[in-house]
Amino acid sequence: MLFNKIYVICPAYAQTGGPELLHQLVYTLKNLNQDAYIVYTGIADKTYKIINDYTCYICDYLLPNDIIDESNNIIIVPETNIYIAANYIKCKKAIWWLSVDNFFLTYYSILSSIKYKSINSKWIVFKDIVHNIKKIILHQQKYLSPKSSFCKNFDFHFCQSHYAYEFCKKNKYKNIYMLTDYINTDFECQINSIKDNIILYNPKKGFYFTSKIIKNAPQLTFIPIQNMTRTEVIENLTRAKIYIDFGNHPGKDRIPREACLANCVIITGKKGSAAYYEDVPIPIEYKFNQRTSDIAKIITLLETVLNNYESYMKDFHIYQDIIKKEKDVFVEQVRNIFTESLI
Repeated sequence: MLFNKIYVICPAYAQTGGPELLHQLVYTLKNLNQDAYIVYTGIADKTYKIINDYTCYICDYLLPNDIIDESNNIIIVPETNIYIAANYIKCKKAIWWLSVDNFFLTYYSILSSIKYKSINSKWIVFKDIVHNIKKIILHQQKYLSPKSSFCKNFDFHFCQSHYAYEFCKKNKYKNIYMLTDYINTDFECQINSIKDNIILYNPKKGFYFTSKIIKNAPQLTFIPIQNMTRTEVIENLTRAKIYIDFGNHPGKDRIPREACLANCVIITGKKGSAAYYEDVPIPIEYKFNQRTSDIAKIITLLETVLNNYESYMKDFHIYQDIIKKEKDVFVEQVRNIFTESLI
């Protein structure tokens, strides 16, 4: 065993793609006979109940105070929680770059909160790290920079996307490894061949540009993915012909992959991970710069795809095959990193 204990930091209460991936890592490590743990932040004691969707991955958890700070252990933190690593001196430390953009969003948000707001009751559960947040972020703002010694001094950098990998290379980090992810493909059996002339989009991502497309195409039917249960999302994906995503793609997003498995034609922008074929492996003609001059071209493509859906869907079989193999790739990456490559 390369590391005696592997601690994966995860914010409690969060139920999005990133936290699920953190749980998947612990689950995979345990299956490879590694001594791995989820460590929840943002809770005061162990009365917290694990989110039901994550009980398939773990049955217990630790708190930050449970971490044994020894040199043969490792702490893995998502890029939004790297300040936690400052609490430990001896452990090896790794940043898992699940997102690039969220690194900057999180830190500027924290800085603003500390500068302009009093620390109220909701910070009580974070009392053991508030001092470190102030020290690292308020008094030494250079840590906000990815080029800071704080980031560079991490022992390892794991990358969920090629977008993140290139970001780490650009900042000259050491020991950079691809550690991607996978999505649940169980819903494939629910897919039927009946498709409606509808276009799905996520209003939380890139809506400023998407709204312009919607405004200029009143003849088309757009449905936002919002206020839906997991089942409702899948149901809508299975009956839609197209999914569009003009968000910032901070990492390899899940909904585009789920949409592709549900036999949706995928149309994206070129921001973040969408700019990399390795992250979003669809033909370039389905990726657009988010310029006003592109709107007419996008609408033309939408209409053409809706009218000739079967012929256009053929362009996404490669993407579907890649998605179906992601779990095997992820397991192999975990095996290589934690049992072979880092020795």
